[in-house]
Amino acid sequence: MRLLQRQGDGSVTLTKDLTVSLPPYAILSHTWGDDDQEVKYDDVTKSLGQHKDGYRKMKFCAKQASADGLQYFWVDSCCINKSSSAELQEAITSMFRWYQNASKCYVYLPDVSTGRPLSEFSIGERMLWSRGRETKRKEGKAYSLLGVFGVSTYVNYGEGEEHAMNRLREEIDKCLGFGPDRKTHFMVPFGRNEGFVGRDHILQHLLTRIPPSANKDDCQRMAIEGLGGVGKTQIALEAAYRVREMDLDCSVFWVPAINAASLENSYREIGQKLQVQGINMDNADVKTLVKRALSQENAGKWFLIIDNADDLELLFGGPQSLSDYLPISRNGSILLTTRDHRTAFRFTTRQADIITTIEMSEAEALAMLQNDLSESQVQSKQDTKRLLEALAYLPLAIRQASAYIATEQLSISEYLNLYRTSDADMIDLLSEHFEDRHRYQEAKRTQNPIATTWLISFNQITKSSPVAASYVKSMCFLAEKDIPKSLLPIDSKKEASKALSSLKAYAFITEHKGSDSLDIHRLVRLAMQIAPTQRPYGN
Repeated sequence: MRLLQRQGDGSVTLTKDLTVSLPPYAILSHTWGDDDQEVKYDDVTKSLGQHKDGYRKMKFCAKQASADGLQYFWVDSCCINKSSSAELQEAITSMFRWYQNASKCYVYLPDVSTGRPLSEFSIGERMLWSRGRETKRKEGKAYSLLGVFGVSTYVNYGEGEEHAMNRLREEIDKCLGFGPDRKTHFMVPFGRNEGFVGRDHILQHLLTRIPPSANKDDCQRMAIEGLGGVGKTQIALEAAYRVREMDLDCSVFWVPAINAASLENSYREIGQKLQVQGINMDNADVKTLVKRALSQENAGKWFLIIDNADDLELLFGGPQSLSDYLPISRNGSILLTTRDHRTAFRFTTRQADIITTIEMSEAEALAMLQNDLSESQVQSKQDTKRLLEALAYLPLAIRQASAYIATEQLSISEYLNLYRTSDADMIDLLSEHFEDRHRYQEAKRTQNPIATTWLISFNQITKSSPVAASYVKSMCFLAEKDIPKSLLPIDSKKEASKALSSLKAYAFITEHKGSDSLDIHRLVRLAMQIAPTQRPYGN
């Protein structure tokens, strides 16, 4: 460990590499700026770097240490010779101990609570300290936690954040005495979406309620509801990865409720991972076996996600419906995503446990659009804003548009001109297929993802309320705003009320309070105009 020493003339020099009998020293924790503005090891050894922004931090530390009666201090940017991989490895492994042994630590960490000793923070809380923290290299999020957990492992820049985090968890498991046969599972069909942006308030609410440890007296249930394409699955996916980060003892299971076959297959896979006896027999009652297994105390903590639960009949239709096979355990919690408010309420039985997801904010939509595009493609701020408005700030529509723009190497202005030419051109662009690794295989095989996502909802509406389906067909050829209810054929007030409730439950329409007029979602209206040519998966 090298230390900086303040000389009598105010200059700063480096000591030799000290291994024993360290003098009392102060230590600085700081946020790194631009690389070319940080004072490095070579700068100090050559008496350079006084013009850099980082020199002010070093001067501050020297002055404060002197005021505290300390001649020596340590700053990571210039006390480590990073050209030596061995020295860098030792520094990363030893850093927590160096901070711990310092006489004074000048530190500002806005994302970490104070006033509690480290031992009182759970593993999940400590893991969350890296969430949102910016590091020069992605792997640094994992390496920065080595000292916090008192573990060590080799540094391998280039392995990626997820791999580094997995190795960190393995070391923590060893420290806690967990062997390689530890009974926790992570059964999620998609990798983490690195392009996920925003939705912070939703995730914050979810993560205070949905982890099994959040309510030790009951099996917590929550639902995410919203229009098709609004991003429910992606929110659930990010929640799955964050719960895994927060609680290493919690298994995570994912069940697509697309149809009866997908439910059966997912439950069977859960049973196989849990090594449930009899799960592979031809006549096995798979869902009952899995329900019993997860309902037992020895199943440990688990988080179950039921995604795309849009078929009311499949969930609550009879004695073989999914609702009869949902496990109940104080060690478990269940999150359901659905387009239908009625499904969400029947599942949770409390409005407080339902999160209604709406379109993105302008800032979130802009960040998502820019994910896959170059700066030259988004030069016009005015056209970018107009395009996001035209896409109704809907995540799936934005993802499809950005994929098309990137593939065809267009600017946003050029795409907007195509999009606004006519309704027919809008429909053509909404019908463009695009690749997405975070969608189900069934959806990938389907053309026209934006159009199709609402046609699936339309089929569900048709089954439960043919009158509602006829209303949509009529409304899609009218204006989007202020459609008088008097234009809709009403044979029975009861049926009409039921039909409008169904359309509102799926967020197809909104009703003006104190008025007899309705609005239909502009992209739903366009999708319905091409309904006769489409056939969504699962039908």
